[in-house]
Order: sequence, then C-alpha cells, then structure tokens
Amino acid sequence: MEACGFEIHDVESWREHYGLTTRMWCQRLEKNRERAVALVGEERYRMWLAYLAGVSFAFYSGSLGIFQTVATKRGGLNRSGMPPTRADLYLPDEE
Repeated sequence: MEACGFEIHDVESWREHYGLTTRMWCQRLEKNRERAVALVGEERYRMWLAYLAGVSFAFYSGSLGIFQTVATKRGGLNRSGMPPTRADLYLPDEE
C-alpha cells in the first residue's frame, strides 16, 4: 500500500470477531434451512453451510486471519484527516 502512495494509520486483527460472526451466520442458515433450500437449492445450501462452518473453525483455531487496515492516500504535506489515536474514533459514553 505504501508503494502505491497510501499512508497506513492502523491495522487491527478481526480474527476472533469473524470467528463469532461466521459461526452465527452458520447457525442462522441452519435454522432457516427450508427457506434457503427453496431459494437456492440443496447443493448450494450445503456448500454455504460447509463454507461457513469451515471458516468459523479456521478463525477460531487461528489457521485463518483477517485484518482491517485503515489508510489514506498521501497528499503532499497535508494532514490526513485521521484522528491521532484509535481512542479518538469513538464517542465518549454519555451519562
């Protein structure tokens, strides 16, 4: 990315989050089996069920990872407009 003129601001692993997300998608697909089969057929339903189960296991076991990378295109000496820290991305809790 840097070689293409981007400045990297943050890289965060989402492996555990995606493990949970894909597991929940798999469970929901199983619960909606009849509707899914009616929409896409038995073969495609089974393919997606196996895919979601497999990637969920891979994320949980650590054999598969996924990262979010935040970057901006460099523009000379201008500021990127990104907050200085990750904490600045989130609003404070209101009381």
